[in-house]
Amino acid sequence: MDQTASYHVAAWNVGRQLAVFADVVVMWNTPASRGERRVPLANVGVFVRGVLPADSALRVPKPARPLWETRAFPWWLLALAAVALGLALWWWLRRRKRPVVAIAPAIDPYDRAAADFARIEAMGLVDAGERTRFVSLVIEVLRDYLAARYPDARLALTSRELLSSLRRRPAVTPDALARVLHDADLAKFAGLALAEDRARAVARDARAIVDREHAASQPRPVAQAAA
Repeated sequence: MDQTASYHVAAWNVGRQLAVFADVVVMWNTPASRGERRVPLANVGVFVRGVLPADSALRVPKPARPLWETRAFPWWLLALAAVALGLALWWWLRRRKRPVVAIAPAIDPYDRAAADFARIEAMGLVDAGERTRFVSLVIEVLRDYLAARYPDARLALTSRELLSSLRRRPAVTPDALARVLHDADLAKFAGLALAEDRARAVARDARAIVDREHAASQPRPVAQAAA
């Protein structure tokens, strides 16, 4: 059996340099004999000759390197880990100190519609001559209320589609709804100038539709038995 070992060496001084190697131990174990033989490597070395100029003879040789070197842990990896830990701590503290935002209670569609009707009336649009804008805002409140009460009364529907979807709703008067939607469409899309009394009538009819639908959706009081 042939076995070869290769060593990488680095000279740190000139002259003859001995390599510190352990003895090579050859062992055998056969039916005929058994034993071992040592081959000393104490006198194995290399001769190093300098190739520098003569005036560099005052060089200081480096110390011998250990047989097994331990590499230091990369400093940049430690710095990166410290930065990541700092960011994680900052995020946790910020999330911990974040104020709890209270969720506002849901507003009843009828209460919201009543407040919006009052707000539009207080704007004084009819007295200012902006009757088309007044009617458009009133119809917007009416459609918002119906959309909140009925999923099939979507805001994207046209007036005709809205009437068709709510025709089977007994709480919504189809004739009154058709009248206010017709007047609003004429004012918004056909440029019809509504008279002051007609604009206020559209607002009264829209409020009446909302009030009638809200009253119909409320549970009926239980009649008390006569004593």
